[in-house]
Amino acid sequence: RVMYSAQIRERLTATRLELTQVLVLRHAEILERAGRKMAKWEAHKRSAANHQMGPHLVVGSRVTADWQCLELGCGSGATSVWLASQGSRVVGVDLCHAPLRAARARAVAANV
Repeated sequence: RVMYSAQIRERLTATRLELTQVLVLRHAEILERAGRKMAKWEAHKRSAANHQMGPHLVVGSRVTADWQCLELGCGSGATSVWLASQGSRVVGVDLCHAPLRAARARAVAANV
């Protein structure tokens, strides 16, 4: 079947419109899912805010200022900040951006 340029333009426009609609729906779904995950993180962060983190993880060891620490899965940085406050050099790593922002804010607030 031979298609003329006007028909091709019409079909491309219709396809572009369909793709745009699908992308808008997928974007809304992604934002909704991200919002639910962020809400779960915030709820977890509030529930854990009263728990003292840090010293119990290094029980039996004496923290010295010359320690160089790498904390994998540092979350909101409670342990990393505690170790840094004891004089250690600490690098905290986490896959999620929101907890890392919280860890950075916590470290700045603690001046470490």
